Amino acid sequence: MKIVLVNPPLGPAVRRGIGPLARALFTNSPPLGLCSLAAVLLEQGEEVVILDAALEGWSIANTAEALRRTHPDLVGLTSLSASASSTWALARRVKELLPGTPLVLGGPHLTANAEEFEFHPEADYVVLGEGETTLAELVAALSTGLDLEQVEGLLFRRGERVIRTSPRALLEDLDALPLPARHLLLMERYLPQPNDQYRLPKLSLITSRGCPYGCIFCDKAVFGRRYRAQSPARVLRELEHLVTHYGARDIAFLDSTFTVDRTRVLALCEALSARGWDLSWTCTARANALDEELLSRMKAAGCWRVRIGIESGDDRILRRIDKGTTTAQVRRAVNLADKMGLRPKGFFMLGHVGETYASLAKSIAFALELPLSDVTVQLNTPLKGTPQYPLALRSGTLVTDSERPPTFFNATYAPEGMTLRDLDLALRLFYVLFYARPKVWRRQFATLRSWMDLVKAARGLSILRFFSTSWLRPNS
Repeated sequence: MKIVLVNPPLGPAVRRGIGPLARALFTNSPPLGLCSLAAVLLEQGEEVVILDAALEGWSIANTAEALRRTHPDLVGLTSLSASASSTWALARRVKELLPGTPLVLGGPHLTANAEEFEFHPEADYVVLGEGETTLAELVAALSTGLDLEQVEGLLFRRGERVIRTSPRALLEDLDALPLPARHLLLMERYLPQPNDQYRLPKLSLITSRGCPYGCIFCDKAVFGRRYRAQSPARVLRELEHLVTHYGARDIAFLDSTFTVDRTRVLALCEALSARGWDLSWTCTARANALDEELLSRMKAAGCWRVRIGIESGDDRILRRIDKGTTTAQVRRAVNLADKMGLRPKGFFMLGHVGETYASLAKSIAFALELPLSDVTVQLNTPLKGTPQYPLALRSGTLVTDSERPPTFFNATYAPEGMTLRDLDLALRLFYVLFYARPKVWRRQFATLRSWMDLVKAARGLSILRFFSTSWLRPNS
């Protein structure tokens, strides 16, 4: 069976809302989820094509036409909340062009919003949760005529009735999954965000699933809360593949929290040091999971940056969102990372449930105080299925409008006493105040080593210019 998996277009509302950020955010890394699905299907003997419409910048019509030309036996679309309206629009167009071709949807948005399936007859099936086994079994069932009710984790129609099969258990052995089928993509087209680019080629991988922490804003619809990780040996096998086949020189570990299992991280650092690859890397960590020994071992193994989820500079807000960290722990972790030359990057989020103008000011002041090399600032976006969603419905203003998609950079939620425009402006103010400081630019210019570094600096300036010149036109 020929299966075409599609990463849908971003849609005009996303591009209009966040300008140059759209490409930097949504095309800086390949769709590894689709690559993992493809790898399992290839092992099963299927023919697989991946189309990344977001990377290509295609419209709905362009994407549907490209799909039609592949002559698929089955089409699979992934769906993020930011691109959900675009995914459904593409599904309708595909069903018009290929009415007899089975159309399967999946991804985080539909796992958390499965009820949408009932109102969208253009979709034939929805894969819920982790999709590798479910999609492979669905394809096999369609090929052999087996009863679909035996396929766990699936939505489908039988006449006018929607059938939801038994939920599928989480994958226990991540080592058993094949390497993601990156060869189905033009990997050189995926460029990292300007301030996360150290050396090229830079590639990404995910070595664990699930997050054991209880932050109320986090969407765990697909991978759950139970932490599962690949063994260091399996991670090394994939890294060796990236070095050998793609010439990787820099790696981004995209695990939700890379440092959950300290013993595993230390073992991986030891193995990386022993390999002697000319390989640098970055990872995401919690402030309370970092210590001097761990950071030292990470640095020796090639780590050049730690990305720390800070979220807020107000301890009251950190308690309210069940972050499980304090500003004192953040300050210690950032100072340690900076002392070791690990260029700490902070992730902040504005507009939490219970946020006030005073707590917003504390977050900005905290970021300016800390020795951070870079920041990513997002707006709190309550998604269905997260613990904060019912809280947001009861307190403040929550907008669910396809013209204001949940990109995390356009306000869709405003706490009581604030407006969406207030938060759109606060986001811009945060970025401008952080990056307009001379010491930040001195630090950035000190890292310039080649013409490619100048190119990335220019890309970064275009994003900063977007924030600094859009004061009067944030979405309102």
